[in-house]
Amino acid sequence: MAARHLLLTLAVLCGQAHAHSDAAQAAALNARHYEQEIRNSFSRCASTFGDKGAELFPMVQVFWLSNHGPIAEAVARVRRDVTDPKPSRSGSPAPLPFMRAFDAGNAVTKHRLCNDLLEKHLNGTLKYEHAEPQHAEILKDAFGTAREWRIAQRNADFTTGCMKRHWNAGRRQIEEIQAACDCQTSVMLRVASDDELDAFVANLGQPDKEKPSLDNTPWLRTAAPLMAACAKVR
Repeated sequence: MAARHLLLTLAVLCGQAHAHSDAAQAAALNARHYEQEIRNSFSRCASTFGDKGAELFPMVQVFWLSNHGPIAEAVARVRRDVTDPKPSRSGSPAPLPFMRAFDAGNAVTKHRLCNDLLEKHLNGTLKYEHAEPQHAEILKDAFGTAREWRIAQRNADFTTGCMKRHWNAGRRQIEEIQAACDCQTSVMLRVASDDELDAFVANLGQPDKEKPSLDNTPWLRTAAPLMAACAKVR
């Protein structure tokens, strides 16, 4: 009797694990399709508005991909851990309305759509977590603990914020900017602990607190020359 109960319990647990694996695979496939749709959308806009579009939209795509990094990592983990990935129709979203409207629209429509795309990026509604919240939650669970997810997002913010500072300073060499900012984030993660980085971010966001500086942040004194070496973007 006990053996039969054990076998039933194992069967239920295996069934639950298999169901979760299917859900994670579907979410991963969905996220991969969504990322490709976003890439295609930015590419359409970049090729439509001459030099201005060719300069702006590739950089906005880099910003978006940086913010999307934790989701992309979760997708990679799901795909890596599944020994026999099976495509799922439920995981494939329909093409974004943007793509259909853009391909069918005239110049005025395309201009409006690309402005809307930029606005959605700026207000955060282009993020996968906003567009596909249920799939995003599954991928967050597949990624690890809530703390691990928060730290991954924090680290992505370091890189994105660095790239925006370069862009706002007038630099336009996208690959060099991205390499410099990846380097700076790597230095910070190597020199400071997660608790120190959390405190650094918290102090930056509190106007009543002393801002982090070389005088009051020991790890920053170590990191500063290394980060300066990273930032040599022509």
